[in-house]
Amino acid sequence: YTPNPRITALDRVKYRPQDEKAMQCSHCGFKIVSRWFLVLARSRELRVLRPHNGHTACRTSERKAHFVVLDGSPHTSDVYVSLDYCQHAVQRKDCNICGGSAVCVHRKRRRECRLC
Repeated sequence: YTPNPRITALDRVKYRPQDEKAMQCSHCGFKIVSRWFLVLARSRELRVLRPHNGHTACRTSERKAHFVVLDGSPHTSDVYVSLDYCQHAVQRKDCNICGGSAVCVHRKRRRECRLC
């Protein structure tokens, strides 16, 4: 599995073939391997990237068939906005300094602002 080029170009997304992780479709058991990881900004923890849309062959209008990491390693979906960190080690959408898209006029995260 390889995420799209927009994801692989992010600073915190790394190709690490030595750490590859096997994943399996939660519905049919189809297996894939991911060598792409998110390096968390503060803890430096690695999280294996998995396709956000799951296994498309098993997907229906009622459910997604997510890929499960076989060894139980931490994982994250390949959603751009969740993987995009600024130079302040914060998700870019939530950074007050960078003027993130999820920051309100009161310079707080919209979902946490009591005034908005």
